[in-house]
Amino acid sequence: MGDPIGPPEFWAAAIIDFEKNLSRTIWFGASEALSNLTIRQLAHIRIPIGFQTVLDPVDWEGIKSNNGPMRYQIGRSARKNIKIRAARPSDFPEIHRCLVKWQASKSPFKLYFMTDPDIALHPDHRTVWLAEQNGQLQGYLIASPIPKKKGWLLEQWVRKPTAPNGVIEQLVDHAITQLGHDGARYITMGLCPLTPSPELSLSIAERGQFTLGRLATSWFYKSYSLTRFKLKFGFPIHEPIYASFSHLRTLPLSCVDTVLAFMVRPSTM
Repeated sequence: MGDPIGPPEFWAAAIIDFEKNLSRTIWFGASEALSNLTIRQLAHIRIPIGFQTVLDPVDWEGIKSNNGPMRYQIGRSARKNIKIRAARPSDFPEIHRCLVKWQASKSPFKLYFMTDPDIALHPDHRTVWLAEQNGQLQGYLIASPIPKKKGWLLEQWVRKPTAPNGVIEQLVDHAITQLGHDGARYITMGLCPLTPSPELSLSIAERGQFTLGRLATSWFYKSYSLTRFKLKFGFPIHEPIYASFSHLRTLPLSCVDTVLAFMVRPSTM
């Protein structure tokens, strides 16, 4: 998933070594740099799967000043006495209960890869912020480090169905502000899936691939809703994201592999 961790000049050799004993591989979430390398040096094929929005936290206050609806939602949540604090290990059972309530209000198909609490709340280098109202948990946000970029991925934001409007916006605002104060220079909300970026030019073939992808997954995944949510924060940089396949003949099976990676609990794979 994503790019190999290490100096880019060693990527090709690392990928060859990794793939030599495998019947098929897919680099899901590959950057443009990685996908170009796999095409040029390894004869892979690639398809666009979306884009990710990125900002430098130093620009955040300026972005907020030009985004009235977002400022309104942040203020609306604060006026409801929502307070943000860092999570403690003792909070994890309540976080899990919040996640269960959130999942119950969504699709019956659980995307374990993105929302499974056994992964998201593992005590590693992630940071978890809680939104509380009168001491009661209303939502949370998880951020994971991207060390080489001095950055963070805001990878999961969950709210109770009864939480006040603006809770997630207040959590995102707090996270970006705090991470910026701590020296971060790169923050992303991750993939906007199966959707063309309004900032990137695409060929007719690429737009057709996005359409097919949305049609194939619409029965369990509303990609447009997630993209609209992320775009409303106004992150100014849009980076294209690809899936890079080792062989054209394995494309159908690789697509099945990708769906299983999202929908099957990792301990059962």
